[in-house]
Amino acid sequence: MKRLGVTAYSLLCGWFLLGYLHTRLTVPVKITEFGVGTVLLFFLLLGLFGYVRRWKYNDLSALSVVVIWGVDQYFEHWQPLIWGAPQARVDRYYQYFKNTIRIFPPNPHRIVPDLFHTVIGVLVLICVFLLLHNIIALLRARPAAGVSRSGGTQG
Repeated sequence: MKRLGVTAYSLLCGWFLLGYLHTRLTVPVKITEFGVGTVLLFFLLLGLFGYVRRWKYNDLSALSVVVIWGVDQYFEHWQPLIWGAPQARVDRYYQYFKNTIRIFPPNPHRIVPDLFHTVIGVLVLICVFLLLHNIIALLRARPAAGVSRSGGTQG
């Protein structure tokens, strides 16, 4: 499962990096602009570096980045799909993402994410699940303080 989690995290990083290319997947982001996207890119790449260097607790930091990003994605793209949004917000959203690729047609009363954000949403969910699994496995492999692996207390 560890390898699967690293693969999913790598796919998430790679897919996010596509946003920095000039494609129709999303609105192009300039890497020279310092904003939330640039900070997120830094922490994603730091997590990827941690996997390459085999940092023991990298899953914890990667999970925190992915969860924070997932919450942001939820409020920006998924909450307005589920619960609707004010018409002005819907209009701004569709105007901003007007040239992106869509797999679902726009809805006049709800924000329907484009292909780029749909894939990000799926990858974020997969990463959260796999990272949590890896963290639980790591914690189970660590004996509690004062308890031997055989279950008795050390004295």
